[in-house]
Amino acid sequence: MIRALPGWALRTLDLPTEAGKTARDMDALHATLISVTFAGTLVVALMTFYYIVRYRRKREFETTRSLVASGKREFIQAGLLLSMFLAFWAWGYAQYLHIETPPDHAMVVYVSAKQWMWKFSYDDGQTSNDTLYVPEHQKVRLVMTSRDVIHSFFAPSFRVKQDVIPGRWVNIWLDAAEPGVYPLYCAEFCGAGHSTMLGQIHVLTAEEWAKWRRGANPATPVVARVPAWWHATCLRLHAATARGADR
Repeated sequence: MIRALPGWALRTLDLPTEAGKTARDMDALHATLISVTFAGTLVVALMTFYYIVRYRRKREFETTRSLVASGKREFIQAGLLLSMFLAFWAWGYAQYLHIETPPDHAMVVYVSAKQWMWKFSYDDGQTSNDTLYVPEHQKVRLVMTSRDVIHSFFAPSFRVKQDVIPGRWVNIWLDAAEPGVYPLYCAEFCGAGHSTMLGQIHVLTAEEWAKWRRGANPATPVVARVPAWWHATCLRLHAATARGADR
């Protein structure tokens, strides 16, 4: 697998495994920004050391001669710094648009968050609690809502994080490119059991995905034929009922 950062860099920066292309793209921006920042800091440090040695006081009562900076030089330096800032801003903004715009052909999974668990509903009627199953090399659109308080869907290996708000549907999508098991957290304090609101994302191979689809809910073949819009309606009604109970 091609990674934006080698294993030692991920460990040094305390970053989790890159689970897909989106994560690699974000790490590439992260690594470039850190590298440029460190290089700039090193240049400033070396120049500072040079000026300390070059213009140090050699005799008692010696004064430093007055230096006047060139306006042209100041303009060029300011322009270079501004250009660098705008380049990183454009790069980051393009990534923001990318992760906030689910692909049209993405597989849809409905997510319902509540204290203190995640529930996933698939387009064929199957459901799972706290574990999201997706096939490899598949883009997955998550349509999410909360049944009680604000939660936050955080999948660090995919570099995605999205607040899940009661009474509102929000979207985020995953680029499930690498088979494996990846952690899922709630990143918004949501009550006494917040630390226990843990989950997993299982990215399955094609064979594993086919087996899971056949064996997840074998006793409910009729539910499997219910269309996806019906599940969205059910989640919406559950959310409304939960809000009414809270009042």
